[in-house]
Amino acid sequence: MAMDITLHVGAHRSATTSFQACLSENLGVLRAEGLDAWGPRLLRKGLFDGLGGSVVYPRAAAKVHGRVALRLSHAQARGAETLVVSEENMLGSVRANVRARLLYPDVADKLARYVAVMDGQVARIVLVVRALDHWWASACAYAVARGHSLPNARALEAMAAAPRTWRDVVADIAEVAGGAEVIVVPFERVAGRPGALLRACTGKDVALAGSDIWRNRAPSVSDLHEELAARKKPAALVEEDGRWRPFTPLQAALLREAYVDDIAWLSSGADGLATLAEDISRAQDGRSPHALACKEGHQDEREDGRVA
Repeated sequence: MAMDITLHVGAHRSATTSFQACLSENLGVLRAEGLDAWGPRLLRKGLFDGLGGSVVYPRAAAKVHGRVALRLSHAQARGAETLVVSEENMLGSVRANVRARLLYPDVADKLARYVAVMDGQVARIVLVVRALDHWWASACAYAVARGHSLPNARALEAMAAAPRTWRDVVADIAEVAGGAEVIVVPFERVAGRPGALLRACTGKDVALAGSDIWRNRAPSVSDLHEELAARKKPAALVEEDGRWRPFTPLQAALLREAYVDDIAWLSSGADGLATLAEDISRAQDGRSPHALACKEGHQDEREDGRVA
């Protein structure tokens, strides 16, 4: 009997690492509820090895298919009825987006590979979207901290003016979903609330330990200063500390307007391509801001003695 499989594809910079860590730390609890979870630690250097390159050869894809089939049979033998596969790199990479100055331009090609090796068992694909000014700022900071050049004024203008938004990403996902339901979740509703995101993925409520620990926060301005100084490429950033906001007020306004338009499109039915998960219960996860409030700022990606 086929399993109920959800692909949680990210996006990057949308609390994916926190969600994956929480699933890993609660794996015993999940399995007791008939759930199983696969995350990057299993997928990147093992199960999905061979699918992430620019070219995927048939022999490599066949090997991945075999490994996946074996792992699925093991999960079923343990009594798992529902599986969450969480891997944001199924969409592409942050650095590729920053280089292209476009939002996941190759998502259809990338995601189709992973849908194919799941042998037609994918029931739903869950995408978390985030306000574009915050997403691009976080993505740029992340890329710079990992060796990418600081984006110049021309690059930032291209990102702000790019015609490609979450609506286009959703349409590309729907094209290769193979009949799976596409569910879109606003980041502002699940940030710091992995239980809510798990509900969106599985429809089940599970009490998860460690839900308040946030991981892989965006580098602060001071972090970026240190990184650039270490590379002997010091740069004068507008802020002295706190959250890096690389866009001008006009550019940020354009990106925020595009996000509002995307949410409006999703709310109106997304042309039948996707469902906006607006009715996530808040009973067990506390309060979260409205999807369009987008006022969290750097302090909400805080550490407080932990990794945000």
